[in-house]
Amino acid sequence: MPHAALNKLEQVIKKDAAAIDSLLDQNKLRQMQMSDFSNILYAYTNSKVDTGLGGLGSDFDKWLETAKISDKKKAKIAEYINSNQAGFSALWETVNTIMMAKDQVIADIDAQGGTVQQSIGGQSGGEGYVLAHPEGDIKLVPRSTFSAANRAVQR
Repeated sequence: MPHAALNKLEQVIKKDAAAIDSLLDQNKLRQMQMSDFSNILYAYTNSKVDTGLGGLGSDFDKWLETAKISDKKKAKIAEYINSNQAGFSALWETVNTIMMAKDQVIADIDAQGGTVQQSIGGQSGGEGYVLAHPEGDIKLVPRSTFSAANRAVQR
């Protein structure tokens, strides 16, 4: 039986795929000298881990102001996002829906019980799970809790 969170993810992707494909079109980005756009989105997402990944996309413009990117590039990125707002919004809706679906699958696996118990920083739950798949392993990690706990460790 399909999982409700995965069904929602499928609906979001079907609705938004064309807009996201347009936003991330490598030929268009290369012509605009923005081939590193996906790296910039990754850096932004990574910066949000410490705050639990809440509100992804909604504060990108504020993050961009302080990013270590030239002012010329910042202006180009802001202009590109403004002209591709549907794709930009769709991207973050998809990312948030993926995170919710992953977290629900992890919660369902955790609820199975068993003799092995996991905890991070005294909180119930662990690093996640790795599922073997013929096309490559699938890693399910509760990013909002694991990454924040991992960064909090004094090294």
